[in-house]
This record gives sequence, C-alpha cells and structure tokens, in this order.
Amino acid sequence: MRGILLLMLLTASLAATINAQAATGQATERSKIDPMVGTWKLNLEKSKFTGDYPAPKSETILIEQQPGGVKVIADPVNFRGKPAHVVYSLMFDGKDYPVTGAPQDSEFGFGNASADTVAVKRIDARTVSVIRKQEGKVVSTQKIVISKDGKTRISYWKAENAQREPITWMTIFDRQ
Repeated sequence: MRGILLLMLLTASLAATINAQAATGQATERSKIDPMVGTWKLNLEKSKFTGDYPAPKSETILIEQQPGGVKVIADPVNFRGKPAHVVYSLMFDGKDYPVTGAPQDSEFGFGNASADTVAVKRIDARTVSVIRKQEGKVVSTQKIVISKDGKTRISYWKAENAQREPITWMTIFDRQ
C-alpha cells in the first residue's frame, strides 16, 4: 500500500512538473510575440489631426509577426472616402524597405508625396521610430508606442505640408 501511495505521489509530482514546464514554455513563447502584433482600429475620437492632414474616415491595421520583425497591412479610407491597401515589412534594423500600395497623392500623403520606403528602429520593447521616404527624401517620421496594458497603439507623426511648413498629428488605435 505504501508503495502504491508513493508511486501515485511521484506520478502526480512529475505531472505537475511537466505541466509547469509546459506553461512556462508557453509563457516564454507568448513573450516573444511583438507587442505591436494584432489588429488595430483607428480611434477617431481620441486621435488629433490638422487642417493639413485631415482625419480619415477609418483605418484598420493588421500587424503579423515575421522573422526579424513584423508585416504591416493597412487599410485606410481617407477623408473623401477613398480606400487604399498598403503592405510593408518592419525589420527594426534602420534599413529602408519598400512599401507597396501606398497612395501617391496628397490626399493620403504629406504635401504632394506619399512614401515608397520605410525604415524602423526599435527604441524599447513597446516603442519604435519610423522614417518614411519618397524617392530617398524623408516625407514623415513617426514614433509608435504600445501602452503598458497592450490595448492602445499611439503614433506621433511629423511631416511637412504642401508649403513645406512642419505639421504634427497623433493617431490612436485600439486593439481589436
């Protein structure tokens, strides 16, 4: 009887150890997922736009994990109701990567140009710095911060208007 009881205790202890290791492994895997990953919807009420960069009607961004960075798929609808589908990779190494589908007009861009490349550097686990260029010239900079609770994505933008004057705005996205 003692032997059976001891065997049951050892079995239960081993099972608990295996379950704890599995849970720790799952937590470790989850912690490797970039906080930017997920689906984000623009919160128009909390975002702040300027006359030079009017508020869009909507925008949804899907960010997917990929080796060395993330893939961004953005579906904005501008202030006139014109939709776009923009895709690019963020590799966090500061190098320029191509942007496909970016509208090439002032309705979506900054002044008279949009971006054909994007370069990103990670500042910390929840913050990145973004530089967008058109034909090698910087057209906007952006600082993206994910809130500590992971539910909010705040972007601080800087660019120039058509008169080459500096403009700034802030977009706030809610995790879906």
